[in-house]
Amino acid sequence: MEGYKKYTMRDHLGNIVFPETHAEVVRETPDRRFMDNAEKQILTRFSGKVDTVDMLLDNAESIKALISEEVAISQMIDKIPDNLSDIILTVEDLNRLTPKIDDLLDVINRSAFAYSSINQGISYNLLVDDTNPESPKLVFHKNANALGQPSSYLAGDTWVVPNNTPDVLIRLKPNTISFDNTRKTVLVLNEGNALTPVSEEIWTNIVNGVQNEIVESKDEFIPQIYMKFDVRETLKTYFGGAKEWENTISAFTMSVLSQPMNETSSALTQVYMNGNVVQPIREARKSADYSTNTFQAITWTNSLDTNFIRGWLNNVGQAAAVTYAGVADAVGVAKPELDLYIANPYAGRTLTAKSDMGEEFSILDWEVNE
Repeated sequence: MEGYKKYTMRDHLGNIVFPETHAEVVRETPDRRFMDNAEKQILTRFSGKVDTVDMLLDNAESIKALISEEVAISQMIDKIPDNLSDIILTVEDLNRLTPKIDDLLDVINRSAFAYSSINQGISYNLLVDDTNPESPKLVFHKNANALGQPSSYLAGDTWVVPNNTPDVLIRLKPNTISFDNTRKTVLVLNEGNALTPVSEEIWTNIVNGVQNEIVESKDEFIPQIYMKFDVRETLKTYFGGAKEWENTISAFTMSVLSQPMNETSSALTQVYMNGNVVQPIREARKSADYSTNTFQAITWTNSLDTNFIRGWLNNVGQAAAVTYAGVADAVGVAKPELDLYIANPYAGRTLTAKSDMGEEFSILDWEVNE
């Protein structure tokens, strides 16, 4: 074997250490080749499996392409619930109801005790007025919608909210947005909360998406944009009382548009739990336009229990996200939003519309009719 220094292993008496049965280890043979244990395991697993080897060789380029998109594939998988098979079975069951959709909607949209007036076609509910428990009486009450929530309304309309009303959507803007380029690592929640918020003008531009507001790296520090939503305080402002409204959240979606400013860079976005950023990471690579980054409850769990909500609100009632880039890069964001679905805070009460309905139903358009 040319090019290899040869050794003969002998003891102090001159005897060959390896017995004849293992002589192949030290004996020179024309076909002998040495390999480490890992190589031997690989060859053993592929031996006799020509079809598998051919498949790997034929698809080598495709496999490389998949590896290069590992982050994007991981993000897509994050959005698929663990119980996908159960959901598919449920959808198959629901398909049997398809021929009855019109009949079901008709039943849902009217009450067994709802009546329409002859002249104006106004819908009324038949209610029991028990102001005097000793002498209850039947009364007709104008009904905005017998079940669920009104599909349209004008200021002054009344709505008797049923106890089984669906959860309502609350759309939040970030209370504060802050810029930072004084650190080499991603902000933790306490560091983000200690930053000086941007001016009202910059905040408005970012929230409305009408102007690019960017942060550039400085020296060896990375550019970061921190966005905080005061969920607990905002819900208390809207609905008052001592109730912790965040514990009635049934679903949420946090989204923000992000954009790296250099063609070869990327903008990374993460949300916080228990004070620190957590997986997954959403990556935006388009420098000429914004990319949408979305995080949903189903990203982490299918059940929003109190413990999860507490961790997601970082034990202080605040949800937060951060978008950042690398050294020598710059990053911009627009339209950060947090959509929450909470239990209707007015179930069982009578409301009056404070304003006409906009593009969609909003529980904030209503007030209690005392």
